[in-house]
Amino acid sequence: MNRGLRRLPIFLADEDRGEFVRHCARVCADGLIEIHAYALMTNHFHLLVRSPDSRLSEAVSLALSPYVRGFNKRACFDGPAFKDRYVNVRIWNDYHLAATVQYIHDNPVRAGMAPRADRAEWTSWRALAGVERAPKWLTTGVARKWTRS
Repeated sequence: MNRGLRRLPIFLADEDRGEFVRHCARVCADGLIEIHAYALMTNHFHLLVRSPDSRLSEAVSLALSPYVRGFNKRACFDGPAFKDRYVNVRIWNDYHLAATVQYIHDNPVRAGMAPRADRAEWTSWRALAGVERAPKWLTTGVARKWTRS
């Protein structure tokens, strides 16, 4: 998870979210991380990530740095877009994993961005629930069983 500086938006339009996803997809294709669940909000994002080779910091840098450069250029901003270093929490067991997947998918509902998790845009809920085709970069096996239908 990471939040915009001073809680300002980090996504101004779907174009921004699409670019963010493309950078994440590239890092996944490079094998640095696996993304198991996600939700892109207005001023922050949540990613459930596994880093097989313990290169999480490198992966996040390779995804966020070019995103921020592009975002700043499109929005005519400069400087950092994010408040701090990303927050990472180790998942300890299946219960914690299930709670994390549910938390990520319920986040847009709690924020008033969608009436229900299955109606939220820019999340992994529909792909993990099997309602729509998962993008190639999304690893679905682990989190799929924890997605409420």
